Amino acid sequence: NFGSSHSGSRGAPVVLPVNMSCLPLTPSVAVEARIEDNTAVYDIYSGGPNSTLTRTTRFSELCRLHAQLVSEVPGFLGRLPSKTLGRNINPTFVEGRRAEIQQYLVTATADRFVPATSAFKLFFSGLGGGDLRPSATGLPGLVEGDEDGTEVEQSEASEMPTITMTYSSESAMPFKDLTEQLDEELATHENRKEDLFSAASSTKTEILNSMDEGDGQLRALRAVVRDTIAREAAATEILTKHHAGLTGLKEGLSSRRKVQQDKEAEQNAAFARLEEESVQVAERTKERREALEAATKTRDAVVKSIKNNIEACQHTVAAASVQSRAAGARLGAMKSVLTHLDGCVERHFSEVSVAEVERGGRTIAVTTLHDEIATAREVCAEAEEKMRSAVAAVPKHNLECSQRARARRFQVRRAEERAAAAKALADVETRGLVNVEDQTVLQASVAKAQKATQVSMAALADAKDRQDVGRREDAEVATKLAAEAARATTSWNHRGHIVQTLESRLRQATALQQKAIHHHECAQAELKVVTEERQSMQLQVEKLQVDMERNEKIVSEAQDALKAAEEQQESEAPHRHAEEAASAVLKSQNEAATSLNRAMEEAPAPPPPGP
Repeated sequence: NFGSSHSGSRGAPVVLPVNMSCLPLTPSVAVEARIEDNTAVYDIYSGGPNSTLTRTTRFSELCRLHAQLVSEVPGFLGRLPSKTLGRNINPTFVEGRRAEIQQYLVTATADRFVPATSAFKLFFSGLGGGDLRPSATGLPGLVEGDEDGTEVEQSEASEMPTITMTYSSESAMPFKDLTEQLDEELATHENRKEDLFSAASSTKTEILNSMDEGDGQLRALRAVVRDTIAREAAATEILTKHHAGLTGLKEGLSSRRKVQQDKEAEQNAAFARLEEESVQVAERTKERREALEAATKTRDAVVKSIKNNIEACQHTVAAASVQSRAAGARLGAMKSVLTHLDGCVERHFSEVSVAEVERGGRTIAVTTLHDEIATAREVCAEAEEKMRSAVAAVPKHNLECSQRARARRFQVRRAEERAAAAKALADVETRGLVNVEDQTVLQASVAKAQKATQVSMAALADAKDRQDVGRREDAEVATKLAAEAARATTSWNHRGHIVQTLESRLRQATALQQKAIHHHECAQAELKVVTEERQSMQLQVEKLQVDMERNEKIVSEAQDALKAAEEQQESEAPHRHAEEAASAVLKSQNEAATSLNRAMEEAPAPPPPGP
């Protein structure tokens, strides 16, 4: 999507007015990058690549937005890509930054506090972080004061394509983005290689055709040169003969003066024939010169075609070498990613093992707590039974104490009544025996009455003592029973508290068990995702290795074609020398014809016929 004009089903970029609210962003937000006035700008689409354009911004505006969001939401975990020290509009760099900005916006929209901040709303309403007024090119741009206008970027990135991967344990989406990017690059390079192969094949065909045509022209030129050399030898022989004849005629002119009149006609005819032959030789020389010039032009065209073919082969070899190096770099990067995925697989496997051990431990802990709760409930039930028995024993003891107290009070009253009766009886007997004269009987009766009274008083004292002892014993037993009931109640409450504590611990252990089970399932799912990603990456690496081998084969074939073209260029040297020799022969022939014409002009005219 980088560098593309927004055409097709999406339409031209939508310029948002300043006072117009944009659509709310969703976690499916998409970002596209392009180069505008030697500056990277980013188009933000609220609901994916096919949705309405929400905002066109620059990296400096996003940095200011991030600072405001962090000030409003300190716990925001989103991170923008790091700033550079120099302007960098390399397509690979801009594309990597675009992917990181898109991931940042996905994180921001997924946060429950960030979309509610005033800075976020203001930024995506068209009022924050710069004005969205149309720039000079008609696209939404920033007004003066944009930090990107003065931002100093780092050194130019290499033209060699690079692969940027960000891995997160929460999601496997960076590996999916990386796979799509690598598939696009592989498809592009395969198309380029096919174009290069087609160009190399057509170039090779043209070279072969040109070589065949040049060989035919060379054979024709050789035949012309041989014919020219033969004709030149014949003309030279004829000119030599004529020159010798003219010399003889000149020397024997004085001696042949007498016969000159007879030979005038013959001499004039010879001059006429010589002039005709000279004209014919000149015409043939002109034809040979034209043929030589045509052959020279043809040879120059052939040489130029060979040079063009050599340059095309060199360009093909260089392009194929660049493609091969780029594929090697991508292969190295993919192997690095594959190594990283191997580490991720091992780490997730370890996490799965740890989670499984933790799940087993949590399960054992829950089972143990269930057993402890069952035991504690049994102990609590026993304590409750003891408490109920102790509490029920207190009123029972109080009832028995009241019954024993009534019995002892009844005994004391009977002893008091017996003592009072004995005393009254003694008084009666004493009064009845006062008038008895026998003092012995009186004394015996008094002693008997006193004894009965003492026995009654002793019985009364003993009953009172038993009553006091019974009261003390009942009070002590009541105190012990009350203490035992209190202890049983405390023990029951303590056992109940223990049961509640164990139940609370059971709930916590159950929650931890469920959490451990969930963590184990998540770890297994992540391990499965990373394993599948690693298998997919392995298949891509193997496919790229096959493509590299095929590309190396193509480079070798292109180098062979280049070598053949260079050898053909070297084989043209003898033909060039032959053409130069033919040119030299033609030049000497022209000089000889010129000398002959000069000699004919300098020859004396025949004398007029005598009388």
